[in-house]
Amino acid sequence: MRVRRGVEAIVDRGMIWLLVAWVFVIPIFWWSGGSGTQSVKFTIALLGIAVLVAVWAFVGWLRASWIVRAPWVLIPWGVLVAVAALSLVPATVPCLALQGIVAMIAFASLALVTASVVRTLEDARWLVTAIASTAVIAAVYGLVQYFGVGTGGGGAEAARSFFGGPRALANFLASAVVPCTILAARWRSTATRVASLVAIALLAFTAALVGGVDLVLSMAVAIVAVGVGLLVLGRRAILARERVWRTAALALIVIAVALGAVLSAVDVAPGGTSAAPDGRPASSGDPSWRSVARRSAWAIFTERPLLGAGLGHFEIEAPEAVASVVEPGSADGVVPAPAKRAESDLLQAGAETGILGLLALLALLLSLPTFVALRLRRTSDADGRLDLLALFAGTIAFLAQAVISSPMHLASPLIVLAVVVGISSAPAYGGGGCRRLCLERWRLTVGAFAVVAVTVLGAVLAVRDLSAEAHLRAGIGALERGETASAEGEFTQSIALDLCPREALFHRATTRLYSADESMSRGAFAEAAAVYEEARADLERCTVRFPRAEVYLSLANLGLRLEDVPTMRVGVTWLVSFAVGPDLRVQGLYLDALLAKREGDTDRATTVLRAAIDEFPSYVRTYIALADLELARDRTDEARALYEEALARAEAKLAEAESHLAEDPALSASERAFWSRARREAGEEIDVARRALSSFEIPTP
Repeated sequence: MRVRRGVEAIVDRGMIWLLVAWVFVIPIFWWSGGSGTQSVKFTIALLGIAVLVAVWAFVGWLRASWIVRAPWVLIPWGVLVAVAALSLVPATVPCLALQGIVAMIAFASLALVTASVVRTLEDARWLVTAIASTAVIAAVYGLVQYFGVGTGGGGAEAARSFFGGPRALANFLASAVVPCTILAARWRSTATRVASLVAIALLAFTAALVGGVDLVLSMAVAIVAVGVGLLVLGRRAILARERVWRTAALALIVIAVALGAVLSAVDVAPGGTSAAPDGRPASSGDPSWRSVARRSAWAIFTERPLLGAGLGHFEIEAPEAVASVVEPGSADGVVPAPAKRAESDLLQAGAETGILGLLALLALLLSLPTFVALRLRRTSDADGRLDLLALFAGTIAFLAQAVISSPMHLASPLIVLAVVVGISSAPAYGGGGCRRLCLERWRLTVGAFAVVAVTVLGAVLAVRDLSAEAHLRAGIGALERGETASAEGEFTQSIALDLCPREALFHRATTRLYSADESMSRGAFAEAAAVYEEARADLERCTVRFPRAEVYLSLANLGLRLEDVPTMRVGVTWLVSFAVGPDLRVQGLYLDALLAKREGDTDRATTVLRAAIDEFPSYVRTYIALADLELARDRTDEARALYEEALARAEAKLAEAESHLAEDPALSASERAFWSRARREAGEEIDVARRALSSFEIPTP
C-alpha cells in the first residue's frame, strides 16, 4: 500500500511539474523565421494542451479513478462554445470557424486540468512563478524591441515579442501582473520576495509602455479591486508581514504603470513612431479606423443578426461591409484596404456570432465575478482570501479588456485566465464553486480512451499543420531565390496539408504569375493563358480567405495582363479607395490610370498620374505612362521631358540596387530578392525610356 501511495505521489508531482513546464514554455515559444509564426505557436499550444489532457486521463486510468474538479464558471464558457458552433452554419469558410472553436475548447480543458491537479498552496505558488517567469522574459524581449537595442529603431509597434503584436504582449502582462503579487507574500525568503517585487514592477511598466490607454485602465481597475479587498479582508492585520509585502507590490504596480504611461505618452523610444510606415496614424489607435471598423461590424451584424457571419469571419467579411459604409476616396479612407480585425471590438463578436453569441458572452462576463464572490465566501483563511483576490485580479483585468474586446480573440490573456481559474478552484483554497466528478470502471475507460483518441487526432492535424508551415517557409525561400517551379511545388504541398489554407494560396498565385510571365516571354501564349487562369482561381479564393491589399494588387495586375477590365477594376478599386502602404498605393494609382486609359478616359488618367507623381516622385513608371499620354496628344516637349526624367530616375534606381547587391554581403534572402527585383525593373524602365527618346531623333544621355 505504501509503495502504491508513493508511486501515486510521484505521478501527482509529475503532473504538476508537467503543467508548470507548459505554462512556462508555451507563452515564450517562438518559431523563428516562419512566415506564419503565430499560427505555428498557436498549433504548438493546442498540441501541448492536448498532451496535458491525455496524460491526465491516462494517469486516472492507471489509478482506476479519474478525479475531475470542474469549476461551474466553465458552464457559460461551454455555452459560448456551443453558440460558436452554431455560427458554422452561415460561415463562408467553416474550417476557419472550427479553428476558433477548437481553441476555446482547449483553454477550457487547460482550466480543468489545472483545477484538478493543483492541490496545495505550494502547487499554486509554483504555477504563479511559472507565469511570472515567462512574463518577465516576454517583457524584457519586448522592451529590447521597444527601445530598438541593436537595431536603431523602436517604438510600440516594434515591441512584437513572442505573442505577435504589442497589443497581445500588453494584454498578457496586464492579466498576469496582479496575480503575481502572491509571490511577494508567499515566498519565505526576503531575497525571493524582493526579486518578485522587481519582476512585478517590470511587468506593470512594460504593459503600460506598449499598451494603450484601455490597458492602463484595465490594470487600474484590477489594482483598485485588490486594494479595496486588502483593506476589507485584511483590515484586522494590515500591518502583518504578508500584508506589508502585498501592499508594497500594489504600490510598485501603481508607480510602474504611471511611469510606463507617461513615457509612452512622450514617446521616448529612439526612432519609435506610433504612425504607419507611410506617415498615416497607426490603424490600431486611430479613431477613424475604429469608427469605420465598428460601422462595418454593425453592417455585418444587421445582415446576419441571429448567428452572425461565423467565428473568425470578421476579417474576411469586412471588405464588403466597408464598401457599404465608406465612400471611396473619403476622409474615412485611413483604414487599410481591405479592412482587418476591428481591434477585437465587442461589435466584432456580434458580427461573428450574432445575438446568441453576445448573450452567451454577457453570461460569461457576469459569471466570473459571481464565481469570485462564491470562492471568497467559502474560504475562511484570511491569507487565502487575499490570494484569491490577487488571482481573480487577473480575471478583473481580463473583464476590463473584454468590455471593449471580444474574449474569443484575447488569446494571450486567456492563458492566464485559464490557469488562474484552475488555481482558484484548488482544494487548498476551500470548497464551493466546483463540482467533483469521479470516473470509475467503464466510464473511466470510455472517457480516458476518448480523450486519447481525440488527442491522437489533434496530433495528426497539428503535425500536418506544422508540415504545411514548413512547406510554406520553403516555398517563400525558393520564391525569393527565383526558383518558381520549386516554390510552386512547396506551396501546393502546403495547401494540401493545411486544414484551412490561406497565405499559401496567395504565394502560389504570385508564383504562377511569375511562371506565366516567363512563358509569355518565350512565346508560349497558350501555356501562359492556362497558368494565368490558375493564378486567378487562387486569388479569387484569397478574397474570401486571405483578403489583403496585396491580393487585390495581384488581381489588378492579372487583369492588366489579360486585358480583363472587370478583374482589373476589382483590384484597383480596393487599392485606391482605402489607405495602404506607400508602395501599394502608388502601384494602385498607376494601375488606376491605366484602367482609365483602357476605358477611354484619358483626362482622368492624366489627373491620376500627375497626382501620383506629386505624391510619389520616385516611382518611374508613372512618368513613362504620363509621357505616353502626352505624346498621344502631340505634346512632344512635355513627353520628352517626362521620358528624360524617367530615364534619370531609373538609372539612379539601378545604381542603388547594384550598390546594395555588390557592397552589402549581409543581405537576407528577402532583401536580396527585393534589390534583384528592383534592378530588373530599373533595367526594363531604362530600356523603355531610351527607346522612346530615340524616336525623337535626339542624342540619348
